[in-house]
Amino acid sequence: MEVDTTAQSHFLEMARWTKFLAIMGFIFMGLLMIVCIAVGVFLANSNTPVAGINSTMFATIYLVVAAIYIYPIYALYKYSTQIKKAITAANQELFNSAISYLKRMFKYTGILLVIFIAIYGIAFIVMLAGNADNLKQSLQ
Repeated sequence: MEVDTTAQSHFLEMARWTKFLAIMGFIFMGLLMIVCIAVGVFLANSNTPVAGINSTMFATIYLVVAAIYIYPIYALYKYSTQIKKAITAANQELFNSAISYLKRMFKYTGILLVIFIAIYGIAFIVMLAGNADNLKQSLQ
């Protein structure tokens, strides 16, 4: 299989967009950390838990979200930098490595999606089971 000039131009354009998206992802991860710290400090000083969430729980939730999303952003950045180098240098090994990063990013995101769908499904079933008595009473 060969990558012709049309495909090369598409890959180079994709590299620009994926690099932009990755950099924006890193910026938003940084903003997420700033918000996490700021709101955590605010909640710790207010002595009023918001909706039952204290500052430690809030900070932990945000840190877990950041930890989950850092790898796909990193993989997207690695893809964008390596694909540009591979196309400009006509390096097949670097091209394969770049495509591998893109594959890993999609695989990770797909697995994450399946996990979230399962969690939402379980939460929905638990919610229905918890409200079964209220539903029975309202129907009678």
